[in-house]
Amino acid sequence: MLIALKMREQGHPEHVGGPWSQGIFLDAIRDDNDEYQKTNLRWAGGHFDPEWVDLALINKDLRNAFCANIRRLLHQPKPKTT
Repeated sequence: MLIALKMREQGHPEHVGGPWSQGIFLDAIRDDNDEYQKTNLRWAGGHFDPEWVDLALINKDLRNAFCANIRRLLHQPKPKTT
């Protein structure tokens, strides 16, 4: 069984173009003047924080990776406002 014990940051979103495009993606979503910021954020589910890591969710996905008919979270959850 696979279990994630520790992570520093999450990887790039699926289909961002590989690790070489992750920097371009991150620069675009951080820059309020970038013409592609809104498009990239919408594509990433409306919110993307590269520092966000939820080990419980990651381990749940790892446990269910080979199970059929399991609904998986495709985007980061939006941060809870307090």
